[in-house]
Parts: sequence; structure tokens; C-alpha cells
Amino acid sequence: MEEKKYEIGDKAYVQRTLVLGQWKELGAILKNIAIPNDINPISLVTSLGNNLFAVMAVILTEDGRSPRGKNIPQLAEEIEYGITPETAIETLSDFFDFNPIPSLLNNLWNLAKIVREKTMEIGLTSSAFSSAAVTSPDETGSSGMSPSETPSNGQNAP
Repeated sequence: MEEKKYEIGDKAYVQRTLVLGQWKELGAILKNIAIPNDINPISLVTSLGNNLFAVMAVILTEDGRSPRGKNIPQLAEEIEYGITPETAIETLSDFFDFNPIPSLLNNLWNLAKIVREKTMEIGLTSSAFSSAAVTSPDETGSSGMSPSETPSNGQNAP
């Protein structure tokens, strides 16, 4: 797997194509970030805010270590006080080279289409599940018939 090395503070870090665990960690951070439509350097930095270093802690891994089990807050702090602005910009730019987002999204859309087609072929669609018999809370079947009314004297009608 191709990787790129960076010297940040007194440590060497690498960046590679993200594994699914890193995407999960990144998603948890990015869900709180809104990238504006009129993106420019100021709006990008403003929208990332303090999350910039957490993002970098996810996408970078100390050389020779696994991306699993990183202490993201601690690593974010190390990166924040060790990275130069030039290296930060280079790192984020390289992220998009390693992880071609449009291509990944296109592949996910294609996968969803294949799954939908295959499940329809074998009859596993949501309509198959929704047609199952349903029982109401009082255990009367939901056949569409209303339960018989009980007269005010408490006796069932014949």
C-alpha cells in the first residue's frame, strides 16, 4: 500500500488510504462540521475549527504503528503543537489523493443499486416484510375488521 511520510514535532507519521475503522472515526468527527458551499481558505479553516487536529489524528498514523486503538484527543494535541501550517495543508491535500471521495461515493451508489436489484430478484424487499401478519396490543388480528363494540350494559351482543 502506498503511503506518504510527514515529520511532525519529533515523530514520523504516515498517511495511507483510510481503512473502514478510520472512516468510522472520521465520520464521528465530521458529523458536527458543516462545510459551506462558498468554500474558501477562511471558511474551510473556520468550519473545521478545533476539529482540524482531530481529523489529522484520524488520518495520520505514527510510523510503524497500526491505525487501530489510537488515542485521538492525545494525538490531536501532539499534532496541533508539532505541525507547521505548510505540512497541515499538504496533509489535507494528500488526504484527497489517497481517498478519492467522488469515486468512493460512486462505488457506494453502485453497490446500493446491485443490492437493491439482487434483493428484488429473490423477493427480499421491504414489502415482503411489511405484509406479515400483525397483531394489535389486545391480541386481535389486524385483518381490517373493527372489534365488536360492547353495549353499555357490559354484555356482548349476540
